[in-house]
Amino acid sequence: MHPHPHLRNLPEPPAAVFGLETALERLDARLAGHRLVTLVGAGGLGKTTLAMAYAAFSRPRFPGGVGWVDLAAQEGARGLLRALAETLGQPPSVASLPELAARLDGRPPTLVVLDCCEPMLAAAATAAEVLLARLPQLQVLATSREPLAAAGEQVQAVGTMALPPRVWSPAVGEAMAYPAVRLFIDRAVAARSGRALAAGELPLALDICRQLEGIPLAIELAASAAGRFSMQELARRLRQDGRLALSAPEGRHQPRHRTLEAMLDWSHALLREDERLALGSLSVFRGSFTLEAGAALIGDDDPEQSETTLLDLVAKSLVATTRTDRGLRYRLLDLTREYAQARLRGPLRQQALRRHLALMLATAAALERQWETLDRRDWALACRDWLADIRAAIDNALACGASAAARQGIELTIHAYAIADHAGIAFEFEGRAREALRVLRTACPEDALLEARLVCAFPRIVHWDDAVKTGGDLVPLLRALGQVSRLGRPDLVVKPLIGLWVEALQASAYADAVGWSRQLRDWGSHDEAPVALLGSRLAALAQHFNGEHLAARRTAAFVRERGAHKLPFAFAPTAMDGAVSARIVLAREAWIGGDPAQAAEIAAEAVQLAGPENPFAECQAMGMASIPVALWSGDTDVARALVVRMTALATAHGLAYYRAWAGTFRDLLDLWLARGEPDLGRDHEPLPAPVVPLPLLADHLRSFDARLVTRDDAARVAAGTGGWVAAELSRGLALATAQRRRRRPLLRLALAQARAQQARAWELRVATSLARIEGPQPGRALLEPVLGRFPPGARTRDLRQARALLEAM
Repeated sequence: MHPHPHLRNLPEPPAAVFGLETALERLDARLAGHRLVTLVGAGGLGKTTLAMAYAAFSRPRFPGGVGWVDLAAQEGARGLLRALAETLGQPPSVASLPELAARLDGRPPTLVVLDCCEPMLAAAATAAEVLLARLPQLQVLATSREPLAAAGEQVQAVGTMALPPRVWSPAVGEAMAYPAVRLFIDRAVAARSGRALAAGELPLALDICRQLEGIPLAIELAASAAGRFSMQELARRLRQDGRLALSAPEGRHQPRHRTLEAMLDWSHALLREDERLALGSLSVFRGSFTLEAGAALIGDDDPEQSETTLLDLVAKSLVATTRTDRGLRYRLLDLTREYAQARLRGPLRQQALRRHLALMLATAAALERQWETLDRRDWALACRDWLADIRAAIDNALACGASAAARQGIELTIHAYAIADHAGIAFEFEGRAREALRVLRTACPEDALLEARLVCAFPRIVHWDDAVKTGGDLVPLLRALGQVSRLGRPDLVVKPLIGLWVEALQASAYADAVGWSRQLRDWGSHDEAPVALLGSRLAALAQHFNGEHLAARRTAAFVRERGAHKLPFAFAPTAMDGAVSARIVLAREAWIGGDPAQAAEIAAEAVQLAGPENPFAECQAMGMASIPVALWSGDTDVARALVVRMTALATAHGLAYYRAWAGTFRDLLDLWLARGEPDLGRDHEPLPAPVVPLPLLADHLRSFDARLVTRDDAARVAAGTGGWVAAELSRGLALATAQRRRRRPLLRLALAQARAQQARAWELRVATSLARIEGPQPGRALLEPVLGRFPPGARTRDLRQARALLEAM
């Protein structure tokens, strides 16, 4: 029984509420200093629940009573007046708000809750203003999907419930710290007649809560179905059948909250026609957007009017806002988007998609310009704001077949892949680039220049599969290079030359890679200095792999000095700074040149400079520098830890190419565990070489362990195309020869190759192997001077084994 029976209609609060503690504290603080507070938020967020909880909590504070009026059940201002009078214990015949106020004069502190004000905002605002002006002991708490705009009104936003991060799989106790999870589990257990969730069902419960974006009503409706479906089936139905049809058992909710669709129908019916059209257009967005972008998509002839319409939808809680370091952004909750999209059909949908495509083309161009002014981290974050919409625009456009939209979709693909490549997430667009090439060749095969530009933007689509080479055709790249070369545009020439350079490196055609980098340098005239610097970056790595170590060190040092100079967007080849690429070369050169400690230090610098914001560069720094240095040095624990890190990073970001490298390194470490690590002081038997589709990666394996050299490598030794591993190939072939007397010529060849390249690390290995054949005196004479050229404190597996052999002589 209420302490003031003359106040009616106060609903009983729910038996258990979740996550309202902070909101209740804020609401209590607001009502302590203000007489009119409106709880504002989208439908289903728990505004009414919060108001009921506050009404129950605050009864002792209001000796005049707490009254409740549901405006959704009233008809017009007259119905509201009658409901207020009845709730406050006055006859329904009261003729006006001033008369009602007069009847209540002298009443002790009283709270009136006006629930669901959005159908009659003006009437609710007038009632609150008149009563508050005449009754100093009265306070009003309102709930609405938009503010009342009444005098003295304070607004408290009601948002979604907190959820665990997607990248985290918490234990039950940890998950229950999140209100959305507590609400779902509480209601699901009740629906299952008290049967608790099993531990294996928790990930499914988290998935359901995340699908429903932490919206309390949606979570309650889904949980009520847990008695009819398993968690797995419920999660599947939400993904497959949509969320709008979720319904509550009869009698559990008001009609407007019986289903999510009914909840949104209620809001939609209250919109003006222009607001309905705007909401439909905005549903094309997949992610957040700026005010300007939203206005452009609404497409009113008057941009200011479009912005006003968008802000009206924000006020009505149908568009949410998020403040970021890059300014205020707007977004539709997924449920709202799903609802509005279902109502966007025919010509209106096609018009919205065309505007969206044009907007994404303009956005991509703006992002390319911002590359010049933002630092890499801020630029990558700006890109991520738009990538979901760029993907959607490409997909919608390419689905149009032979049309102007498809052409624009191909143009957007060209820009988008370059942006994603620089942001370190190119894998998200590889499939779209292939689809764009298919559409182009089907819909407009005569447009050779457009095809050349697409191939130039993404050279791998013509000869790579899942970023692991399977042996493709270079003709499209060469044809594209010819097409763009005739235009005399260095910005277009860069990508096919990089593609050909990459192909040459992967195929271990190292001299060809040097040639392609030289062509790129040649394009770098005084007016195109960025191209020359880019050519130097590529040349340093090509020279290193071709065994031109002195030239590689000079070139890499030159690039490192200029690594902080950001290349213009059109010329920047990948998501990696020159400072990182130069250090990768210099770390490798330091190890091969005989300074393993310096090599490890420079490799660590490369990984650190790549940074966590750039997974592509971080994987390359680990895979091409830190892990090889550790494996060459025999630091297997360090190598294995780095391999685990690289595997996780490559997997998380879809970098299949570097996942393949990490997998090969892991296989080698496992092979060493099973068959023992390489030992320069012993004869060895060849090991079964892992199947590696990339010749460059296979060369790395041979550099780690000469037992992996095979007879097939003899042709490369004879042809002089072994590049950086020539000495190790010759040494491996020598050690695989059964007759010791036949080893000597090959080992002497290997020694000459190592010395010609000034590769002290390889010279040490060859000298150690040759010293075992030559005997104590000549062996000591051979090995001592080589060891003397290493820093005194250097400690590697090769040095330990060489010193042990020397002591035994």
